[in-house]
Formats: sequence, structure tokens, C-alpha cells
Amino acid sequence: MADALRFGRFTLDRAGVIEISKSAAVQSALGSIASSMANRANAEASTRISDEDATFTRNGHEIARKHPYEAEVKAIRRTAIGIVSTTGEQGMRDQSLNHTLDGLNH
Repeated sequence: MADALRFGRFTLDRAGVIEISKSAAVQSALGSIASSMANRANAEASTRISDEDATFTRNGHEIARKHPYEAEVKAIRRTAIGIVSTTGEQGMRDQSLNHTLDGLNH
């Protein structure tokens, strides 16, 4: 049965693959996945961040801190990548102590 399926030879168009890999549709899909992961990481981290750590005071005004994780998409040399990273001290501390991003990837 496996002998019945035969494929001819083909040559991969590298420029076409690169163009597709960096396309707006692929970047949009990667952005959606990265944003979803960042939202899940922020939700997990928010259960461990106290109310005192969630805000800080500057010039007498209480300011909410940024979420500990953020998502972005970068188009690099031959492809696009989705990245979830920490945004500051809170995120770095949470990642270091709880391995939040590691848990989402595995």
C-alpha cells in the first residue's frame, strides 16, 4: 500500500519560505499565541503578587505597576518569532522563584 504513493522530486523555494515565515498572517498568529501565554503568565503571577507590590507611589500618586510579563513579535533575518518576556523586577523575581514561563512551555 505504501508503494502506491509516490511523490516526484521538488525544489524548495527558500525565498518563498522566508517570505511566508515573515508574512503578516504568521506574525499575527505568533502574536496571538504569545499574548495568550503572557496573559496566562500574568494571571498566575497575580495570585502571588500582594496588593502592596501591585502599586507604587510617585509624587504622592499611586501608580499601578505594569504586568510582570509581556508579549511581542519580532521579524528577524529569515523568520518571525513570538516572545514572552519579563517586564521588570516583579517579572524577573516571579520567573526566578516560580519558573512561570517554564511551566507554560512544558
